Amino acid sequence: MALKLVGDIASITNARGLPPLQKLGVQVQWAVQNPALQFVLAQGWVELRAGEETPIELHVAGLASNANVEAIRARLRVADSQAPPPPSAGTATVTEGNTPRTFTVSVAPQVRPSAFQLRLENGAPIFTHDALMSDDTYAVADFAAAANAFLDAAAANAPALAAAAAGRLRFLAKSATAGRIHIEIDAGDFSATLIQAQAWENPLDQTLRLDRTLNVDFGKGALWALDTPATPTGGRVARVSLTVAGTLGPERVLGEIAVAANGQSAIVSPDYALAQALRLADAPALRAALGAAPGVQCAGLLLLAFVQGEGELYLALQPDDNGKPALGAPLAQGTVQLPAPAGELSAPTWIYAPFAAPADLDANALYWAVLKGVRGRIDMVLEEGANAARYTRMARSSRSSNLWRRLDGRNGPESTAVSDSSALAAALRIVFVPTADTQAAALLMSVSGGAVQRVDPTPTPQEITLAVPAGITLPAVLELRALGRGEVHLAQVVQEVTNG
Repeated sequence: MALKLVGDIASITNARGLPPLQKLGVQVQWAVQNPALQFVLAQGWVELRAGEETPIELHVAGLASNANVEAIRARLRVADSQAPPPPSAGTATVTEGNTPRTFTVSVAPQVRPSAFQLRLENGAPIFTHDALMSDDTYAVADFAAAANAFLDAAAANAPALAAAAAGRLRFLAKSATAGRIHIEIDAGDFSATLIQAQAWENPLDQTLRLDRTLNVDFGKGALWALDTPATPTGGRVARVSLTVAGTLGPERVLGEIAVAANGQSAIVSPDYALAQALRLADAPALRAALGAAPGVQCAGLLLLAFVQGEGELYLALQPDDNGKPALGAPLAQGTVQLPAPAGELSAPTWIYAPFAAPADLDANALYWAVLKGVRGRIDMVLEEGANAARYTRMARSSRSSNLWRRLDGRNGPESTAVSDSSALAAALRIVFVPTADTQAAALLMSVSGGAVQRVDPTPTPQEITLAVPAGITLPAVLELRALGRGEVHLAQVVQEVTNG
């Protein structure tokens, strides 16, 4: 099967199982010949005439006309003919001495198939048996290649009838002798997939495209409900595949950006400062990302907060002084301008606050991220609970100088308070610059809450496949969350539907 795409759209690879794409501006070119045969839909036993090729059309429940058959087998039931040809009659002359005698001879015909072959229309034999078929059942081995060739040829020669012919395979059976056969293919006898390409409308000219480009930023996400495919009975969307390319900056968010929010927040303003304890070694899940590196180069902080209005925020990174931020010159500092929010504050947003110059952080050392409003106010989202990816621990608030109080009001030794993984903490993440010793992906991608795949786009497109959880309610939703910032290009987004 060959696909030729017209117009300024991305090409589609691995197109078996693809439905008609005329609406996407796609031309499908075929070169297949089809003999004119009249087929009878057979749901039971079929009589074979000796020496003749008998056409049989079999309905296979759950097999779509545009399916990509990965494996298919059949069972062939065999029985005696119920309409055998009449016995053949003849004469024989025997001479005894000088006297010839003539006898009438009648030969009963064979009533079971022999020298048998079975093939799909336009195809080579998929099953042969040279001798008399004395057994009642025969197994027809996998004939997926022949089934796909048949479906392609059928769609090419009668595209208007493809929908009506869904699930029908046309067999040709030939036997040297009369007999009966019954071809059986159940739902468990085949596996097949359908592929549905995703298209997006270009708002500039209302054309449909198979690709899209988007700008991503730290912590920000995007959701796309994919077109609902036609699924066979018992079928489901099993996978979503696509190509990803992009050009992104070098910085990456360290760790997870999922936040176990509890509805609480802490004020950061000119009157209230917030200090958050950080120690990378406290997060076992970061070991893979850090690799052999003793630490990271911190370029800034990512904050999840409600922005109450236009303002400016100061942030600094300080070493620890007995369970609180040390005084003196910070290890790194910077300011970030906060634009006024558009509309009502219905959800918090991730804010990237870069440092004027990066700071090297030791994975085993304790640091404090100190936030203070220069003007305006934000409400920092708080999170709590143990998390193997969390390197943030206890947070403190202050209204003056270096007097810091725990947000949860609990008492305890300073060392315990700092390392308490269940204490209230600000939803804050480190943004770092990866090195050869650290591993960092720019995107987190999944479908409908399924397994997350980390992707680091490059200018060269890479193919990825995302598993779709069983039992989801369609449409499937493609989910993207950014750990970097830059431009990302998605193309060839296809859903793969299986028959079970």
